Amino acid sequence: MKAELVDGPDSADQTEDRMAASFLMISCEHAGNEVPPEWGHVFVETGDGLPAEATEAAVAGHRGWDRGAMGVAVRLAARQAAPLVMTTVTRLLADVNRSADAPDVFSSWTRDRPEEERARLLATLHAPHRASVERLAAAAIRSGHRVLHVSVHSFVDVLDGNRRAFDVGVLFDPARAWERRLAESWSESMQALVPAWTVRFNEPYEGVADGLATSLRRRFGGGAYAGIELEIRQGLIRLPAQQRIVGDVLASSLVDLLVPLQPATFDRPAGAVAPRGDATSA
Repeated sequence: MKAELVDGPDSADQTEDRMAASFLMISCEHAGNEVPPEWGHVFVETGDGLPAEATEAAVAGHRGWDRGAMGVAVRLAARQAAPLVMTTVTRLLADVNRSADAPDVFSSWTRDRPEEERARLLATLHAPHRASVERLAAAAIRSGHRVLHVSVHSFVDVLDGNRRAFDVGVLFDPARAWERRLAESWSESMQALVPAWTVRFNEPYEGVADGLATSLRRRFGGGAYAGIELEIRQGLIRLPAQQRIVGDVLASSLVDLLVPLQPATFDRPAGAVAPRGDATSA
């Protein structure tokens, strides 16, 4: 069944002229590379015909998670006193930043598993995270807030021998006016604070590509919900101290885009904390 469009009470087009968001929420879809014990057998029967060592390397590497993203997300959420929803289970089981019917929601280790197993992966690891984020946004919007959802990710410095010559990618939908203005203003603020940073729009991926924010845009109107995905170069956040610094910069550069002292003027959904590997904090 198609979800209804949910927008706030002031969701007419003219309200997009007001820049500030009144509710900030953070998510991190690839925060870790944990393999729950009940799914360990998936990696014994290796994907892509890889030897066991290569499988372990895939889980430990970028195929398994976004290194450094969790530290940045935790710091940003703490600095802004914003709710954080994250999952620490490896995306090689089921990628929560892909729609359930996307061809790449499953990896080479899971796409050929029996249908019952794939359904269980979606039900226990994939759906809870996405539902937690959606419920949090919906509760805020129904209480009259304009929501800025920041989804924190990281990208490798070198891909296929090519160096990616930028530090932060700000991914958004250019067709959504309020979201676009937030993205542009936030990028300007980042570079004002750290002139050495190179910030690019919709790189290394398109902001309208399949992802959690893209799905939520279909659920919520453009006057009440803005979903911005941050892609941060892993060399910039390799160490915990670097993750804290980047989180601080992101938090400070957001100040002018938020209503001061964002109030939690609604009851957060009881179901916001999902099962193992998915956590919600404030």
